[in-house]
Amino acid sequence: MAIIIDLKGFKWSDAQFGAAWTLSKMVACRSNLLPETCFRILFIRVPAPFAKAWSMFSYLLDPGTIAKIQMATEAETLTLLRKFIGDDTIPAYLGGQLRIDGDPYCRKLLAPGGFPPEEALQRLEDLVENGDGGIGATHHRWDTVEARIFFGFEVMAALSILLSWYPYKLRNANCIPLEGGCYVYCCGKCCSMSWAAVRQFCPPVGLMLVACVPSVKEDEWSADKLVLVVVHCFSALLMFCAFLLAEAHALSLAPFKCRVPSIAAGCLEYKLRYGTWLLAAVPYVVFTFIAVVDFFVELHPYVKITSFVLEVDAGLAMLANHFVIWAFAPERTWGLRDVEMSVQN
Repeated sequence: MAIIIDLKGFKWSDAQFGAAWTLSKMVACRSNLLPETCFRILFIRVPAPFAKAWSMFSYLLDPGTIAKIQMATEAETLTLLRKFIGDDTIPAYLGGQLRIDGDPYCRKLLAPGGFPPEEALQRLEDLVENGDGGIGATHHRWDTVEARIFFGFEVMAALSILLSWYPYKLRNANCIPLEGGCYVYCCGKCCSMSWAAVRQFCPPVGLMLVACVPSVKEDEWSADKLVLVVVHCFSALLMFCAFLLAEAHALSLAPFKCRVPSIAAGCLEYKLRYGTWLLAAVPYVVFTFIAVVDFFVELHPYVKITSFVLEVDAGLAMLANHFVIWAFAPERTWGLRDVEMSVQN
């Protein structure tokens, strides 16, 4: 038996690792159920994106399966088909002679392909939402290993920052209100918040919300799930922007000049903190730009991978910045006797 797959219309957006992995599992299951019943798999009218995707993901398939596969571009399709099939069996739209009721596409015999009907998609969504299984029923579940690890580490990090009170306890972190520190004013002076409070509360709260409020895929958006997406994006924005702005103020970068800087410009600590701040700020700005563009335009998968790498880089730089603050904090080298003498004085 030979399987013929028409790949006309395959786009870059279809070249996804998840789809390739699922296909490899389906092929493996079929091989277990019907071993050695298929001697040839023909990919016809192969576009350039599929050829590239094949070079990226073909390793997921069994070597025996790969050996059975042959591919042909649109110009080479008829030649490849004639090696295994007679012209009277090849549909007319591919250059053969077969027509069913005058239809060159032989729709009564061959599935027309294309996007699934709306009714079928609705039935699938009903199955998934009702918990009756179906493809995609395990998306965004909290009981997966990945979700548990992600949730655990993010909650632990948020609580650690929140309970440390480091903006108030480490004198080099930022200006402290009791020592004449600066404030962020909103609606005049009736609503204000110290920069130390911004640094203390906003990033960990944003991080906690990112962990507790997951995002969903675009094709799963609905009115209620869109609220999840908005809260998730706002939380990430709160976490990164609050940190970047608070650190910019601590470094007295324009326009966030500090009246009582906690760190001298030009020293080693300042250079390291400024470097980690840049490594967090620039990638996050680029990541945000890509995310906004991707909302309106379908981007190349490599661009999306780059976006993910930039987001990870921004997060790691933020961690590095906290490490630099801790490493240069005078309180880190204090002994118990020093603390007692400081309290007595």
